[in-house]
Amino acid sequence: MPNALQLLALCDILGVVDIRGCFLEDVPESPAFSPELSQKGLNILQSFKEALIASGQFAPKERRRTTKYCEQVIRITRDIGQLPVSAGTGNFLNEDHFEPQEFAYSPIIEAADFGLRISGDSMMPTYTDNQIVWVEQCGELNPGEVGIFVYDGNGYIKEYQEVMPGGNEIEDYLADGVVHPKVLLVSHNKDYKPIDVNPELGFRIVGRVLN
Repeated sequence: MPNALQLLALCDILGVVDIRGCFLEDVPESPAFSPELSQKGLNILQSFKEALIASGQFAPKERRRTTKYCEQVIRITRDIGQLPVSAGTGNFLNEDHFEPQEFAYSPIIEAADFGLRISGDSMMPTYTDNQIVWVEQCGELNPGEVGIFVYDGNGYIKEYQEVMPGGNEIEDYLADGVVHPKVLLVSHNKDYKPIDVNPELGFRIVGRVLN
């Protein structure tokens, strides 16, 4: 139930012109309802109006601009991993199973090297099951960044963290006389414990998650 102003706005949007005089004073009478024309003349005028509308060349500027924008939606193609990367206990990540797909342009997709579809709920609420994440390929991450990892042959999406080892672990992280930090793969879902990365099992950073 629109009020009077809302009704006039709807009439303007929908091109309804025969009821405007009922609500506004001093509004010029529509040519389509001019008393100076017979019914035959009104019919010809209506046909001419419909032809002008159908041509698409005489739409208001706002409508022409919207149509032009819709016609120029930019599409961008990125490779999407068809095998899911795990947001849980780990899935095998086969880098050969990628397929190009088209998406509406966004700066995040443009900056990404590829996308991966994730599975599981360990990164909830930040990332959801079956969501596509956009990945910038790199070999290093800063603590606190979310990345894609291959650990012991399985693919993961986790938050990257570093802690200094202690006790009996120090020898495992000692190289060239320097104790290196221990990597933790942290889930955003508190029901999942962090994964302690054992350097002997094979660990690789695939890339940084952008979205």
